[in-house]
Amino acid sequence: MKYDFASVPIPQLMLDHCERDPRGYPVPYVVFKDKTGKHHFKINDSEKSAICMVKGLCTICGQPMAKDNRWLVGGIASAFDKNGSYIDLPVHKECGHYALKVCPYLAIRNYNGKIDLEKMIKETEAVLHNPTIDQDRLPLFVFTRPTGVQFILKSNGVFIVPVKPYHEVQFWDEGQQITDLGVIIDRLIGTKWEKYLTEIQKL
Repeated sequence: MKYDFASVPIPQLMLDHCERDPRGYPVPYVVFKDKTGKHHFKINDSEKSAICMVKGLCTICGQPMAKDNRWLVGGIASAFDKNGSYIDLPVHKECGHYALKVCPYLAIRNYNGKIDLEKMIKETEAVLHNPTIDQDRLPLFVFTRPTGVQFILKSNGVFIVPVKPYHEVQFWDEGQQITDLGVIIDRLIGTKWEKYLTEIQKL
Protein backbone atom coordinates (compact mmCIF):
# COMPACT_ATOMS: atom_id res chain seq x y z
CA MET A 1 0.00 0.00 0.00
CA LYS A 2 1.35 3.42 -0.95
CA TYR A 3 1.04 6.16 1.66
CA ASP A 4 0.62 9.64 0.24
CA PHE A 5 1.77 11.60 3.28
CA ALA A 6 2.22 14.77 1.26
CA SER A 7 -1.55 14.98 0.70
CA VAL A 8 -2.31 15.20 4.44
CA PRO A 9 -3.06 18.83 5.39
CA ILE A 10 -0.62 20.26 7.92
CA PRO A 11 -2.32 21.93 10.92
CA GLN A 12 -1.90 25.69 11.11
CA LEU A 13 -0.02 25.44 14.43
CA MET A 14 2.58 23.27 12.74
CA LEU A 15 2.72 25.44 9.63
CA ASP A 16 3.40 28.47 11.80
CA HIS A 17 5.89 27.00 14.26
CA CYS A 18 7.59 23.80 13.03
CA GLU A 19 10.86 23.61 11.15
CA ARG A 20 10.86 21.64 7.89
CA ASP A 21 13.11 18.78 6.85
CA PRO A 22 14.69 18.67 3.35
CA ARG A 23 11.56 16.96 1.99
CA GLY A 24 9.35 19.76 3.27
CA TYR A 25 7.77 17.77 6.10
CA PRO A 26 7.26 19.54 9.46
CA VAL A 27 9.67 18.55 12.22
CA PRO A 28 8.16 18.08 15.71
CA TYR A 29 9.48 20.53 18.29
CA VAL A 30 11.17 17.89 20.47
CA VAL A 31 12.96 16.06 17.65
CA PHE A 32 16.71 16.07 18.22
CA LYS A 33 18.87 18.11 15.83
CA ASP A 34 22.57 17.26 15.76
CA LYS A 35 25.48 19.66 15.41
CA THR A 36 25.30 19.47 11.62
CA GLY A 37 21.66 20.58 11.64
CA LYS A 38 20.29 17.15 10.74
CA HIS A 39 17.06 16.09 12.44
CA HIS A 40 16.78 12.58 13.94
CA PHE A 41 13.10 11.74 14.09
CA LYS A 42 13.52 8.76 16.42
CA ILE A 43 15.42 10.74 19.06
CA ASN A 44 13.88 13.31 21.39
CA ASP A 45 15.86 16.27 22.70
CA SER A 46 15.67 15.86 26.49
CA GLU A 47 16.04 19.61 27.14
CA LYS A 48 13.12 20.46 24.87
CA SER A 49 11.06 17.65 26.41
CA ALA A 50 11.70 19.13 29.87
CA ILE A 51 10.64 22.57 28.64
CA CYS A 52 7.38 21.07 27.34
CA MET A 53 6.64 19.49 30.73
CA VAL A 54 7.38 22.63 32.72
CA LYS A 55 5.63 25.10 30.40
CA GLY A 56 2.79 22.86 29.19
CA LEU A 57 3.85 22.95 25.55
CA CYS A 58 2.79 20.60 22.76
CA THR A 59 5.76 18.43 21.84
CA ILE A 60 4.87 18.63 18.16
CA CYS A 61 4.33 22.35 17.52
CA GLY A 62 5.99 23.67 20.70
CA GLN A 63 3.05 25.93 21.57
CA PRO A 64 1.05 26.17 24.85
CA MET A 65 -1.89 23.86 25.53
CA ALA A 66 -4.94 24.41 27.71
CA LYS A 67 -4.79 22.11 30.74
CA ASP A 68 -8.11 20.51 29.83
CA ASN A 69 -7.14 20.00 26.20
CA ARG A 70 -3.98 17.90 26.36
CA TRP A 71 -4.02 14.68 24.34
CA LEU A 72 -1.95 11.51 24.74
CA VAL A 73 -1.20 8.89 22.09
CA GLY A 74 -0.06 5.39 22.89
CA GLY A 75 -1.09 1.79 23.30
CA ILE A 76 -4.09 0.04 24.78
CA ALA A 77 -2.45 -0.74 28.13
CA SER A 78 -1.26 2.86 28.46
CA ALA A 79 -4.85 4.03 28.29
CA PHE A 80 -6.76 1.28 30.10
CA ASP A 81 -4.49 -0.58 32.51
CA LYS A 82 -4.94 0.47 36.15
CA ASN A 83 -1.21 1.21 36.26
CA GLY A 84 -1.08 2.49 32.69
CA SER A 85 1.18 5.34 31.66
CA TYR A 86 2.41 6.96 28.47
CA ILE A 87 5.93 7.67 27.25
CA ASP A 88 5.12 10.39 24.75
CA LEU A 89 4.28 13.80 26.21
CA PRO A 90 0.93 15.57 25.56
CA VAL A 91 0.03 17.23 22.27
CA HIS A 92 -2.70 19.36 20.74
CA LYS A 93 -5.56 17.39 19.20
CA GLU A 94 -4.83 18.63 15.67
CA CYS A 95 -1.10 17.97 16.02
CA GLY A 96 -1.80 14.47 17.31
CA HIS A 97 -4.17 13.76 14.43
CA TYR A 98 -1.47 14.78 11.95
CA ALA A 99 1.04 12.46 13.63
CA LEU A 100 -1.45 9.58 13.60
CA LYS A 101 -1.89 10.06 9.86
CA VAL A 102 1.73 10.71 8.89
CA CYS A 103 4.18 9.22 11.43
CA PRO A 104 5.40 5.95 9.85
CA TYR A 105 5.21 3.95 13.09
CA LEU A 106 1.69 5.13 13.84
CA ALA A 107 0.32 5.03 10.30
CA ILE A 108 1.99 2.04 8.63
CA ARG A 109 1.15 -1.39 10.02
CA ASN A 110 4.28 -3.14 8.72
CA TYR A 111 6.69 -0.34 9.59
CA ASN A 112 9.78 -1.56 11.43
CA GLY A 113 12.11 1.38 11.74
CA LYS A 114 15.36 0.77 13.56
CA ILE A 115 17.90 3.08 15.12
CA ASP A 116 21.55 2.75 16.08
CA LEU A 117 21.00 4.33 19.50
CA GLU A 118 24.44 3.46 20.86
CA LYS A 119 26.09 5.28 17.94
CA MET A 120 23.82 8.31 18.44
CA ILE A 121 24.61 8.57 22.15
CA LYS A 122 28.33 8.58 21.38
CA GLU A 123 27.93 11.35 18.82
CA THR A 124 25.39 13.60 20.57
CA GLU A 125 24.56 15.16 23.91
CA ALA A 126 21.35 15.61 25.94
CA VAL A 127 19.26 13.03 24.12
CA LEU A 128 16.41 10.87 25.32
CA HIS A 129 15.44 7.72 23.44
CA ASN A 130 11.72 7.44 22.79
CA PRO A 131 11.06 3.69 23.20
CA THR A 132 7.45 3.58 22.06
CA ILE A 133 7.92 0.68 19.66
CA ASP A 134 6.46 -2.50 21.16
CA GLN A 135 7.95 -5.81 20.04
CA ASP A 136 4.37 -6.91 19.42
CA ARG A 137 2.74 -4.69 16.84
CA LEU A 138 -0.27 -2.98 18.41
CA PRO A 139 -3.64 -3.80 16.84
CA LEU A 140 -4.55 -0.12 17.20
CA PHE A 141 -3.47 3.09 18.91
CA VAL A 142 -5.44 4.99 21.55
CA PHE A 143 -5.67 8.79 21.50
CA THR A 144 -7.10 10.17 24.73
CA ARG A 145 -7.97 13.49 26.36
CA PRO A 146 -7.68 12.83 30.10
CA THR A 147 -8.95 15.00 32.94
CA GLY A 148 -5.32 15.83 33.67
CA VAL A 149 -1.79 14.41 33.49
CA GLN A 150 0.83 13.57 36.07
CA PHE A 151 4.54 13.35 35.30
CA ILE A 152 6.31 10.54 37.12
CA LEU A 153 10.12 10.53 37.11
CA LYS A 154 11.71 7.06 37.30
CA SER A 155 15.23 5.80 36.81
CA ASN A 156 14.43 4.81 33.21
CA GLY A 157 12.69 8.02 32.19
CA VAL A 158 9.61 10.17 32.61
CA PHE A 159 6.20 8.53 32.44
CA ILE A 160 2.93 10.35 31.90
CA VAL A 161 0.00 9.06 33.93
CA PRO A 162 -3.45 10.05 32.64
CA VAL A 163 -5.91 11.31 35.24
CA LYS A 164 -9.31 9.74 34.62
CA PRO A 165 -12.09 9.89 33.63
CA TYR A 166 -11.27 10.58 30.01
CA HIS A 167 -13.07 13.44 28.34
CA GLU A 168 -12.58 11.80 24.94
CA VAL A 169 -11.11 8.57 23.57
CA GLN A 170 -10.29 7.74 19.95
CA PHE A 171 -8.94 4.58 18.33
CA TRP A 172 -6.64 4.74 15.30
CA ASP A 173 -4.89 2.38 12.91
CA GLU A 174 -3.08 2.91 9.59
CA GLY A 175 -3.81 6.61 9.58
CA GLN A 176 -7.55 6.22 10.05
CA GLN A 177 -9.79 6.71 13.06
CA ILE A 178 -11.81 3.61 13.96
CA THR A 179 -15.27 4.48 15.25
CA ASP A 180 -16.95 1.08 14.92
CA LEU A 181 -16.89 -0.63 18.34
CA GLY A 182 -17.34 -4.01 16.67
CA VAL A 183 -14.14 -3.55 14.69
CA ILE A 184 -12.27 -2.54 17.84
CA ILE A 185 -13.54 -5.61 19.69
CA ASP A 186 -12.56 -7.89 16.80
CA ARG A 187 -9.05 -6.43 16.79
CA LEU A 188 -8.54 -7.23 20.48
CA ILE A 189 -10.21 -10.63 20.86
CA GLY A 190 -7.56 -13.33 21.11
CA THR A 191 -4.76 -10.89 21.87
CA LYS A 192 -3.03 -10.02 25.13
CA TRP A 193 -5.05 -6.79 25.13
CA GLU A 194 -8.42 -8.58 25.23
CA LYS A 195 -8.55 -8.09 29.01
CA TYR A 196 -9.16 -4.36 28.45
CA LEU A 197 -12.36 -4.86 26.48
CA THR A 198 -14.54 -4.36 29.55
CA GLU A 199 -13.08 -0.89 30.09
CA ILE A 200 -13.42 -0.05 26.42
CA GLN A 201 -17.03 -1.14 26.26
CA LYS A 202 -17.86 1.26 29.11
CA LEU A 203 -16.93 4.26 26.97
